[in-house]
Amino acid sequence: MKHPPHLYDRVLALVLAVRCARLPAVVGFILALSAAYLLSTSRERPWNDGSFVYFTAERIVIDGTTFLPFPAAVTPSGQMQSPHPLLTSLVHIPGVIVKLLWSQVWHGGDSHLLVLASHLAPAVLMAATCWLFLQSCFFLGIGRFATSLTTILLAFGSIIWVYARSPWPPALETFVFSGLFFSVLRLVRMPSARCALAAGIWAATLINVRWSFVVSLPAIGLWLAWRLRDDEAGQSYLGTRALPAVLVGIVLMFLECRWRFGQWTHWWQSLAQEPMRQGLFMGLWGVFLSPGKSFLVYSPPLILGLFGISHLWRKGRFDLLALLAVSVAPVLLYLAMLSHWTGDWCWGPRYCVFLTPALMLPAAFVIDHWLQLRPRVTLVPIALVFCLGLIVQVLGNSLYWDHYIRVAQQARIAWLGVPNRSGASSPIVAGVCDPCFEDIYPMTWLAPFNPIEGHWWLLQHVWNGDSAVLAENDAAWHRYTWVPFVVDESYSRARIDWWFLNFLPKKPGKGVASLAALITLCGAGLWLWRRAPDVNPWSKGRL
Repeated sequence: MKHPPHLYDRVLALVLAVRCARLPAVVGFILALSAAYLLSTSRERPWNDGSFVYFTAERIVIDGTTFLPFPAAVTPSGQMQSPHPLLTSLVHIPGVIVKLLWSQVWHGGDSHLLVLASHLAPAVLMAATCWLFLQSCFFLGIGRFATSLTTILLAFGSIIWVYARSPWPPALETFVFSGLFFSVLRLVRMPSARCALAAGIWAATLINVRWSFVVSLPAIGLWLAWRLRDDEAGQSYLGTRALPAVLVGIVLMFLECRWRFGQWTHWWQSLAQEPMRQGLFMGLWGVFLSPGKSFLVYSPPLILGLFGISHLWRKGRFDLLALLAVSVAPVLLYLAMLSHWTGDWCWGPRYCVFLTPALMLPAAFVIDHWLQLRPRVTLVPIALVFCLGLIVQVLGNSLYWDHYIRVAQQARIAWLGVPNRSGASSPIVAGVCDPCFEDIYPMTWLAPFNPIEGHWWLLQHVWNGDSAVLAENDAAWHRYTWVPFVVDESYSRARIDWWFLNFLPKKPGKGVASLAALITLCGAGLWLWRRAPDVNPWSKGRL
């Protein structure tokens, strides 16, 4: 006699069916957006932090070590190691493998392959981040049109696009933080062992992506415990699923520090050594309102997020606002107290990039609300904000950020003099302190050196092939001084930052082939996305 299937078996079968049906949609979305990011990616090989994480991955694949052949963090054994957690390098291993396999066919193309392979991981990770954001919006019951519009704003109107072209760690940080945020959101609304385990794994991964993220876990954990205080099953899941996963992540963090740096508490020492001399008020002012590094200026769509927070408050969506506060505030307050909160050298406030998807979520709510009230009128401010964001990101993508920074520093020295670095809060190397106030204050606080306007100025002259003397004549600092400055040394390095230009004029055929391959992948992803059935598991009712 056959027994009717257990409810658990029914649910499991439904979940598996949904997952199998959604697979083409997931693959199509990530493939199409990753290819789009790669189509616009940088022509520069990994530099600075990007070189630390990428070439560590290369050493792992080639000889199984994590030692670097160039200056980085010095370990007690005297070997050079990447100062970043190992996970930031592991995500580049697929790119390294692709490069090694491709080099067997394309002899002599190592420099071109290095550029494309090193940008593979950030493109895929940022595309996956946009997928997580899309699913978060669907889960919260936001309409399909509003969800689509907000995802486009996130993907191409925010700083996400610039760092999808960079092998630096922000792409991984943004992906993992977004994954944790979404998993905690699901755990609160649908407590289950599976959701608790997923939240624990995301949290364990997060602290192994950037050690400073450890400051956010206690607040999230306490809030979850309070939020599930009346749910005995939910409390049990936290203790038996989420907490053990977090503890495993903490153990892995200690083990990595012991293995690579010879000290169990290296992660804590690296945090304790950070110069935290910035006043909290001025730090937050700088993050959100400084002329050169404001988070809102580099991601204009986040302005809609401010309206969204007000909308959520009026609608009584306090749970979502509380989750935003406990997950975002601790890290934001920590960063605001750092003397080098900008994370220079970089485009915009690099350390804050991971916050972008979470802060865009309220924007999706207010866009959905406006579309229900006045759909045609609503498209005007959305289009305006998107155009502003698109302009900022195109300017950021048009030139590698180092080129303008070097020009600005050369002009600053000629105009304002060489700074006194004797009291610098960070180590000085070869007479320069990259993250110190003495070297980065012009791009952060002085309007004549604003990087966005600076990129527009530099792009025009590089595009026209103008000389340094001609270009310098109409630089932004000449609104304040008539003295001409010599910037030839730095200006001569500037070039349009698009990977296809590396193939010109010697190897245009290989460049066209690579371009065609990426366009084909993008088209295939769009085809899969369009062909996938509507299997949104949250579409039957708004939560």
